[in-house]
Amino acid sequence: MPIARLKNLRFSDRFGNPYKKRWTGEIIRLVTHLKNIVSTIEKDHEFLYTVYMLIGYARVSTQDQMLNLQQDALEKIGCSKIFTDVASGSRADRKGLEDAVAYVREGDTLVVWRLDRLGRSLQHLIETISRLNHRNIGFKSVTENIDTTTSGG
Repeated sequence: MPIARLKNLRFSDRFGNPYKKRWTGEIIRLVTHLKNIVSTIEKDHEFLYTVYMLIGYARVSTQDQMLNLQQDALEKIGCSKIFTDVASGSRADRKGLEDAVAYVREGDTLVVWRLDRLGRSLQHLIETISRLNHRNIGFKSVTENIDTTTSGG
């Protein structure tokens, strides 16, 4: 059908138009063909659709303190899972931190509200972030605006 004819086609012509069935058939064939092409490309190239996650870690030192402030901040920036501890920062055994580090996968980012929530000491902080970096896991501290996944750090 010539382009000039399509431009002059009125809405009322569509219902009585002999080309209507042909257009519908062509559109269906085109969509089916496109679906087949996409399916073939996905199979041939084994595309993996990976979703990287933000995993949060929050800690308070005593039972009297509340985790709500930290959890709200971590949820606000998009953490899909948050691990918590109620333990003094000087304690070496922190189950929530161990679980968080075990849970994060390559490409994910471990997020804390403040740096002091993660490390018992500067040395422990550096060791923990180095272990994450070695596994290609990012690290982010919300209040200090540190992000190892960006070029600005």
